[in-house]
Amino acid sequence: MVKSKRIYFISFYFPPIGRGGAIIQSHFARGLAEKGWDINVISIKNPHGLRVSYSYDNELYRELKDLVQYNRIKAFNWWGFGELLYIAGLIPCPFLNWYHAASLKIKDIVNTSGVIYCTFPPFSNLLLGERIKDEYSFPLVIDYRDANTTFSGHLRKGFQRIEKRILSKADRIIVATPRIQNELMERYKVNPEIIDIVYNGYLKTITSKPRGKQFKIIYAGSISPIQRPELLAQAYQLLVSERPELKELIKVCYYGPKNYYYRKVFRKYLVEGISFDEYIPYEMLFSRMQDIDAGFFSLASERYAYATPTKLFEFIG
Repeated sequence: MVKSKRIYFISFYFPPIGRGGAIIQSHFARGLAEKGWDINVISIKNPHGLRVSYSYDNELYRELKDLVQYNRIKAFNWWGFGELLYIAGLIPCPFLNWYHAASLKIKDIVNTSGVIYCTFPPFSNLLLGERIKDEYSFPLVIDYRDANTTFSGHLRKGFQRIEKRILSKADRIIVATPRIQNELMERYKVNPEIIDIVYNGYLKTITSKPRGKQFKIIYAGSISPIQRPELLAQAYQLLVSERPELKELIKVCYYGPKNYYYRKVFRKYLVEGISFDEYIPYEMLFSRMQDIDAGFFSLASERYAYATPTKLFEFIG
C-alpha cells in the first residue's frame, strides 16, 4: 500500500522543453504540487534529433524548480539514428536511448513508495513506467493525451503486444477524449472501469484588449506537415490579392520553431503582412495573445483527424 504522497512523474517532454506536450504536463505537475503532492519528475536533459526541433522555456523551468523535484536524465547522443530506426519500423520509439539511460538511474531516483504516472506520447514513457512497476509494484497510472502510436513495419504487431502488456499492468488509465478511450478498448480490450476521461484545458483566461485598427490573427505551435500552418498564409495571400484594401487591416502573426519543415516548405509563404517569431516563453506568448482578435490552429493530416489541439482550449478560454 502506498502511504506517501509521492508521484514519480515520467514525462520525456517537460520544461525547459517548451513544446505543447511539455507545457500541458507542467500545468498538471504544478497543480498536483499545489495540492500537496510530492512530484518527482523524470525527464530528458539533452533532447536531440535529426528532423525534430526543440525549443526551450527557461522561465517556466525556473518556476517549476521550486515546486517539483527534477531528475533530468542525460541520454547518449545517437543524433537521428533513433528517428531513422523508428521510421523504418525497427523500434517502437525513437527515444529508446533515453529509456535505457533512465532505467539505469531508477534505484537512485526511487527512494520511497509512491504512484507512477507516465504520459503518452512518447512510448518510452510507458516502457519506463512499466519498468518501475515491475520492480516496486507501485500503482501505475497511464495518461494518453494521444492514442496514435503510429507503429509501422513488419514488427508492428510485436510492438502492439508490448503496449497491450503495459496496459494490462495499469491500475488507472487517463484519456483526453472518448475516442481515445474507444480505441484502447477496441484495440486492447481495456476494461472501461479503469479509464477516466480528462479533457485538455487551459491555465489562464485570456482577457482581450480593445480592438485596434488591424484585425490580428495568431498561430503559435508546431511548424510541420501534420499542421500545415501555411494554410493561413495562403488564405491571407489569396484574400489580399482579391481585396488589396484589406492588406493594411489584417495582420497574421506566427510563432514557432525554424525547423526542417520551416526551411523547406513554410518560409516561402512569409510575405508582407505576415510576421514570424521563433519560440518565446509561455508567459510572453500569453501576454501577446491578449492583443489578438482570432486564433488559428490546424490539423492537415487525416491520421490525426481525431485529435484536439490544445490551443483550442486556450483560444476559447
